[in-house]
Amino acid sequence: MKIKEILSNNHLYESDPLLYESLRSLQLMQLSVETLKATKIGRTVNALQKHNCMQIQKLVRTLIKS
Repeated sequence: MKIKEILSNNHLYESDPLLYESLRSLQLMQLSVETLKATKIGRTVNALQKHNCMQIQKLVRTLIKS
């Protein structure tokens, strides 16, 4: 849930490295479909596809594909 908060409120943190590290942490987790649905974190990640940092965009696409 902490990761979701960081991802949801990325405009408050204004820290691309923090956002990127949070996405990397999420990538390393083995999350079930049920967990993704319950937390709605997939929607949060999906919203970051148009982030201004290309590195974050690429990581988000990788997360969505997996």
